[in-house]
Amino acid sequence: MHPTGRGGPPGKLDRAIVRRVAAQFAPYRRQVSVIVALVMVSALVGLANPFLLRRLVNDGLLARNMDVVTRDTLLTLLATVVSTAAGVGYAYVSVLVGQSVMRDLRDGLFRHLQAMPLRWFTNVRTGEMQSRVTNDVTSVQGAVSDTLANVLNNVTTALTTIVAMLFLDWRLTALSVGVLPLFAFVAAWVGKMADGVRKESR
Repeated sequence: MHPTGRGGPPGKLDRAIVRRVAAQFAPYRRQVSVIVALVMVSALVGLANPFLLRRLVNDGLLARNMDVVTRDTLLTLLATVVSTAAGVGYAYVSVLVGQSVMRDLRDGLFRHLQAMPLRWFTNVRTGEMQSRVTNDVTSVQGAVSDTLANVLNNVTTALTTIVAMLFLDWRLTALSVGVLPLFAFVAAWVGKMADGVRKESR
């Protein structure tokens, strides 16, 4: 069934659905802004490690300059701690936002069911209704609590990493990025198979 309740292919993203989803997050704009900021901090600070490691090896170990070794080692530890703390922070806030949105969805669904006439309950199978209330909402919970924040983090990390790689060595970057289409093809093929299995299971 189409997400909007109309018949049709489920592959196309309905703008009305996107607006409804965005409306669910509207009361939590401040928390979403915090998530975006923490994701950016985690990704950007995490990129400092390869630059610090390069300087630690070239200007520290190879040059036998222990001051550089000590300073860059401490800076690397600090960058790791800050990046990890930001990552834990955005994960924590994203779970809070996700659970709040799920609470709103469950409350709205419960109020909707209470407003339905008795005749509707006699025409709907109890198991199907229970599945809508429990299983379907739980499926949405996974996307709201985990997927959105992880997609944002992955995209930010990928873009900032490519920029850092270009600064370090454009030739190795070209080689690394050149093999990405192969991995993307395999991932898309496996994902399509898994999607078919999930749809059949549902």
